[in-house]
Amino acid sequence: MNKPPASPRLLLAAPPEETLKTLVSLLRSQDYGVDWVTSAYRLEDLLAQGAPDLALLAPNLDLDSFSLCQVLREREPPIPVLFLLSAVSPEILTRLYQAGAADYLTAPYHPAEVLARIDQQLVLEGLRQSLAAKERQLGQIVTDAQALESNLNRVNQELRLASASDPLTGLPNRLRLEEALERQWRRSTRERILWGDGAQATLSLILVKLDQFEARQKLWSQKDNSLMFRLGETLQRTVHRPGDFAAYFGDGVIALMLPNTPQVGALKVLERLRRELSPSALGASELITFSFGVVSAIPSQGLSGESLLQAALETLLTALAEGTEQVAIDQF
Repeated sequence: MNKPPASPRLLLAAPPEETLKTLVSLLRSQDYGVDWVTSAYRLEDLLAQGAPDLALLAPNLDLDSFSLCQVLREREPPIPVLFLLSAVSPEILTRLYQAGAADYLTAPYHPAEVLARIDQQLVLEGLRQSLAAKERQLGQIVTDAQALESNLNRVNQELRLASASDPLTGLPNRLRLEEALERQWRRSTRERILWGDGAQATLSLILVKLDQFEARQKLWSQKDNSLMFRLGETLQRTVHRPGDFAAYFGDGVIALMLPNTPQVGALKVLERLRRELSPSALGASELITFSFGVVSAIPSQGLSGESLLQAALETLLTALAEGTEQVAIDQF
């Protein structure tokens, strides 16, 4: 007999019949603990002391055995139930299985069959509880893994933002600029296909260069660093439409991407910038000037955002070649 190692506790809820006394003796001889109750009052008191490992119910007890079966099955963990039947009928079997019974025994009760069916249900219940415990553990593992993934995503996002930002100006860096240009170039190309050449599809790029940046950089103090940060804040305020984008290109150059902006619109933004980038507005104690390169283009499938950026750099170099506080303009 493959009985669980611990002595299981059985609940027998049935009238005091002679045949059941023989059954109880058989079970106790096999080291089962048997609590035999014959009334609902005694049953409630017994269940309050702790749940049995298995219940044996007789339908002719002075309470609704089928309702009791449902109660026992709804406990946590559920208690397996075997019915003790004097006779079998389709109606009785339907009711007991609907109530959640695991099995049944019919009189006369044969010792080998009784022990085998009880042991089988105890083993099955043990396996179910073990499986439920593993499922809970797995659920906790999944929950912990999801929390870990969420934390990793958050950390990665913070790292991505940190790596994509320029500490000098507080603006997105060149990598972010190139990504934004490529996205907008593709978007504007689709718009051009839909609407044709026109202002709606024009993409403009303004490069703002702090004159003599390289010479200043060698003498920079913390105050100079704050100047560059205020410069970044000022230019960030300039781009307020959806799709507008400001980023630090490097070497004292800040880029302003202006989608759906023809050259005339870009020049208006440029004039506003030149007014706002005064030494007093930036809190500078000395004269500072800026040079600008402005390029406008109607995106097409044969070119890319990189093409616009290279054209803007060449235009800025043209302005710088003329001296300080210069402006060069181009379009293609």
